[in-house]
Amino acid sequence: MCFPQGINWNSKAKVYFILPVKDQGRWVYHFINELTVASLLTGDTNFHVIVVDFESQDIDMVESFNTSLFRSRHTIVNLKGKFYKTLALNEAVAHVPSEHDILFLYDLHIDVPADIMDSVRKVTLIANAITLQAASLTVLSNREL
Repeated sequence: MCFPQGINWNSKAKVYFILPVKDQGRWVYHFINELTVASLLTGDTNFHVIVVDFESQDIDMVESFNTSLFRSRHTIVNLKGKFYKTLALNEAVAHVPSEHDILFLYDLHIDVPADIMDSVRKVTLIANAITLQAASLTVLSNREL
């Protein structure tokens, strides 16, 4: 992957996986197993999982994440009522301690690639939108010359 001059990626940024769920226990187990394999293969443990659970009846979330890898790398937010992904995302964001961490809204129905954390970090650039817009204008101006 190439990076424009002056743009860097933070290879140490913590990745927060956001999982909004309601009665998707089988898929939560799948995610836990897949992320465990990815972490073991890469040695990357700089992640945290935030589960926003809308009263799931098919899984014990606390027990599911009670593994040596996840014990200190997860937060469970319990909500009552109808499932709303937007509400779940807002609740999850409130539990992220640093603006320099990366939030990744994850779809449980896909496999976790082994390099998931670095892939997320590489496509997440820390930059000010105004700076990027100014750089784009400069590039366009230079091309017109």
